[in-house]
Amino acid sequence: MFSLVVGIGILYWCLWVAAAFWVFYPTSLGSELKTFTPLSPEAYARVRSSAIEHSKTIAGKGIDINAGMDPAAPFAFYCNGVPLLLVDNGHIALTVNVMANADERAPSLKSFREEMLSQLVPEGRPLNAGQAIEQPAGLEAFVLKYRDGIDVSQQCR
Repeated sequence: MFSLVVGIGILYWCLWVAAAFWVFYPTSLGSELKTFTPLSPEAYARVRSSAIEHSKTIAGKGIDINAGMDPAAPFAFYCNGVPLLLVDNGHIALTVNVMANADERAPSLKSFREEMLSQLVPEGRPLNAGQAIEQPAGLEAFVLKYRDGIDVSQQCR
């Protein structure tokens, strides 16, 4: 009887450790951050409108845009729910986050991004200059998928 109680206690302790590991395991989806001179509201509205139009041409590939209703709102492209590109026209800088392996996961978005970036004036330098941003793998990819709902293996070709 005593060993059964001890066994149940050890089992509960192991479940608590596993639950804590699952909840607190750190994950991240790396990105390359680029900063640019902020755009006027009119210029940003044109870029945002161009992004929305481009999203219509590639929608059949599983790529969606979240642009909100406000013309000044940030916009983001997603591949089956996984972020690819996030653009925000802030007061201090316009920021563009290109997520890890975005070009491999959604090659049809690359041309839009390159065209958009060619129209912007760089400010400062990329924070991750010279570093290759790698897609999460192994345990981190597993936790991202099943805990955070981000399946980094999604392809939108």
